[in-house]
Amino acid sequence: MGGLEKRTVMVLIHIHLKANQKDMDKRISINQFVEFGKKKSKKSKLTLIKNQKFPKNFLSFWYKTAFACIRRCLLENGSLVPIYRGIELLKIRAADTETKQRNNTVSIEALERFLNINLPKFLSTDKVEKFKVEQKWVEIDGVKLFLSPELIFKVKRSNGDSVIGAFKIHICKQENKFFDFQMAEMVATQLHNYLVKTIDEKETVDPKLCFSIDVFGKRIVSASTDTNRYDEEIHLISKEISELWDIA
Repeated sequence: MGGLEKRTVMVLIHIHLKANQKDMDKRISINQFVEFGKKKSKKSKLTLIKNQKFPKNFLSFWYKTAFACIRRCLLENGSLVPIYRGIELLKIRAADTETKQRNNTVSIEALERFLNINLPKFLSTDKVEKFKVEQKWVEIDGVKLFLSPELIFKVKRSNGDSVIGAFKIHICKQENKFFDFQMAEMVATQLHNYLVKTIDEKETVDPKLCFSIDVFGKRIVSASTDTNRYDEEIHLISKEISELWDIA
């Protein structure tokens, strides 16, 4: 297929998607959600929504090894062995394109940054076990907010009680996309609220064990103990996303 034919196909696909966009779920990931809340201009907000509506498939390729190594580290009670193994693996991994080379380089940087993050103390005292939750989202004012934590876990306390927690990881090298404390706390707090809404009510979700990790920002923040702290802001952002969705 020649260049002109490819462009024609892409245009037709875009027209088809635009024609059916009213039937699309209004859906956005939590990291993009809090970023939307910090944007000032309508143009930048529309661009973010457009990227959520028509995501580029190759984006899922980025930093997969880094995410997997960090997840393994957390699941193994903070063992740094998976991080060092990941760095060594990425150093010898073949990269036959500039994109793959950049992915390897930034992934190594991410893992090296992660080594400087002080992990929660409970990881050194409580056994972490994976906890499965099928639903990855909650609906707020007509918008499906996807939390999709990298790890949901259960820990058993010394008194025999079990509690649920989770980690959401953010990897982005652009400084203007680092999370400030409020953004990270909002992510972690929504992570807590999502778990409360989606798991069996017999389980206990501890806000102190729900974390947002911004790897390049070298920040780890747990949920607010006031789990309703960001409700008003969350609803305002959701309503604005809903209003702008069809014109993006």
